[in-house]
Amino acid sequence: MRRPVLIAALLAALLPGAAAAQTAAPAWSGAVVTLGGGPKLQPEWEGSKNYLIAPFPIVSLRFSVNPFTGEPTSDLGFGVAPAFRYLDSRSGGVDKRLRGTERVDAALEVGAVVDYTLPYARAFVELRQGFGGHDGIVGDLGVEGILRPAPGVKVSVGPRLSFADDDYMDTYFSVSPKVAGRTNFSRYEADAGIKSYGAGARIDWDFNPHWLVRLDGTWNRLTGDAAKSPIVRRAGDRDQFTLGLGAAYRFGIDGK
Repeated sequence: MRRPVLIAALLAALLPGAAAAQTAAPAWSGAVVTLGGGPKLQPEWEGSKNYLIAPFPIVSLRFSVNPFTGEPTSDLGFGVAPAFRYLDSRSGGVDKRLRGTERVDAALEVGAVVDYTLPYARAFVELRQGFGGHDGIVGDLGVEGILRPAPGVKVSVGPRLSFADDDYMDTYFSVSPKVAGRTNFSRYEADAGIKSYGAGARIDWDFNPHWLVRLDGTWNRLTGDAAKSPIVRRAGDRDQFTLGLGAAYRFGIDGK
C-alpha cells in the first residue's frame, strides 16, 4: 500500500469510533499540562526512502488564563509546548545507496513550539536545536483549520513550511570533495533556507476530560537546496511522510 493511502485510511478509521465520544472540559485554572506519547513512523534520515519507528512524544502546556490579557482561554489562545524530533544515524552500512559517504550519528532535536488557537484555526512557530548528529537549528511554520465533527473530536488540517540553517543543510545534503571522489555523488554545497513544504493532519479524540488519543500525519516535499542534493536525487526521495499514534493524560497544575 502506498504511504499516502495508508495515512488517509488510518485517519478515516479513527473518526467513526470517535464520533460517539462525549466530553465535558473541566474548569482548570492556571495551566493545563498534557503528557503522553506513542510510536511514530518516519524516514530513517532526512530525504530517505526507508522508514523506521521512532518515539512520538505528546507534551504540552496551555494556559487556562491568557498571560497577556488575564482572560480565560480554555483550550484557546496562547500556548507553548516542548518540541522533539529524533533522526536515526545515516551511513553506507545502514543504507547501501549511501556507501562511501561520511557517517552521520543519530541526532535529537529539542526546542519549543508557540501557537495561538482560535475556535476554527491555529497558527504555530516551532524551533528546534540539534544535538548529536548535527548541531543546527530547524524551524517549522504552519497554519491549520480546525473542525469539530463530533463531541470530543477535533480535526486539524493545514499547510506548513520548514527551514534550516547552514549546519543542518550541510550535514544532510552537502557532498564534500572527499566523498565525491570516492562515490558516484557529485560535489555539492547546500546552504541555509527553506528545505520543505507540505501539509499536516491531526485528530484528537478526548474520550474523557483527562485522556486523549492523537493520530498525527504529515507530508513534506523537499525543495530548494535540499531537493537538489545528489544524495536525495540518487539515493533518496523528495516526498517525506510521518504517521504517529499515541495517548496522553491531561491535568491542571492546580491538581484538579
